[in-house]
Amino acid sequence: PVDRKRWQTAGQDPLTVLLELREISLSGRAAPRLDAVSLRLRAGETVALIGPSGAGKSSLLSVANGCLTPDAGTVRWRGTPVQELNRRQRRRIGTLWQELHLVEELTVAQNVNIGALGHRSLGWAVVNLLLPLERETCRRCILRAGLPADLLDRRVTSLSGGQRQRVALARLLRQQPSLVLADEPLSSLDPALVDDVLKTLLNRAEGPGGAPHPSTTVICLHRPDLLHRFDRVIAMKQDAPVTATPAADIEAIRQLKARYFRTLDQKDWSGYRQVFADDVEIDVTDDATDGRYTGTEIYLPMIESLLDTATTVHRGGQAEITVDGDTASGIWAMDDRIWFPGGATLVGSGWYEETYRRTTDGWLIATMRLRRHRVELDGVVIFPRD
Repeated sequence: PVDRKRWQTAGQDPLTVLLELREISLSGRAAPRLDAVSLRLRAGETVALIGPSGAGKSSLLSVANGCLTPDAGTVRWRGTPVQELNRRQRRRIGTLWQELHLVEELTVAQNVNIGALGHRSLGWAVVNLLLPLERETCRRCILRAGLPADLLDRRVTSLSGGQRQRVALARLLRQQPSLVLADEPLSSLDPALVDDVLKTLLNRAEGPGGAPHPSTTVICLHRPDLLHRFDRVIAMKQDAPVTATPAADIEAIRQLKARYFRTLDQKDWSGYRQVFADDVEIDVTDDATDGRYTGTEIYLPMIESLLDTATTVHRGGQAEITVDGDTASGIWAMDDRIWFPGGATLVGSGWYEETYRRTTDGWLIATMRLRRHRVELDGVVIFPRD
């Protein structure tokens, strides 16, 4: 859950709804790009938007920031329709486009300063075209984006693809938005830079001028190994993006997963068994070749014998649940701590990919696949292996 005190100190309460999309539909050439999509974003949330190409992720961001007008439905920023926002209000929504939209003929500093146009005068903008202004602020922004300060006066045309992407990130930081919408911001980056850029986008660093700059963040990405870094994961499916779901079903599935973690840590093996369907399919490997079980007859006794004398803490991050009639699916980020009687400590992170089935006993887990991201034993990384 979002740390409410952290955001209140910066003037943002996580109970505040920043952006609300209600019953959004958007037509496409062959099929609807968005069909009755509803989404609510609260202050301080970090949200991952995942799904195959063509599922409507980029369209959803374009509707959210007002660049596209939906055929049906409403988009509201703090209760005001997005199309009615003035220039200063619009700057509170920042977008990092996959195409970047940099001005090739300008320098890095001039491009970064474009992020400040929402709270600067026309005269300031004209002067910036002739002579880059507020260079120290620009310098801090490009440093946060992972670029060296000596690139300030370089023209964008001379930069590599990864450098251009970080210039666009620096421009976004210059804007200082309350909501960040980012479309595949990690795709052109070297692996060594991904972590730093993601920390910046998820507001884990200080903003320009040294002041904390928290914001709500929605990021489209194809990196399931990073999902544990987000508060929520929204999965969009082709032809059925973000299916509208009854609130009661979503809450019931969240409670089911909470019961899964609780009974496991309390060693309530009878209660643990009851969260699974009798014919559940379980995959607890990463290569999907071993450790797969059908039913609970083998898996549950194995877990009981392994963990019955251990102290465990299993935590699952929030996930967006997709319900389709009497079936559902969800992705849960997980963070596990296991202390064995002999003194060994196991720390694991990753995510669960699950499906659920409605039965006469309520919602149950029908399939569960555990995908590990990292495992340490007494501080030594044992997965992934070199």
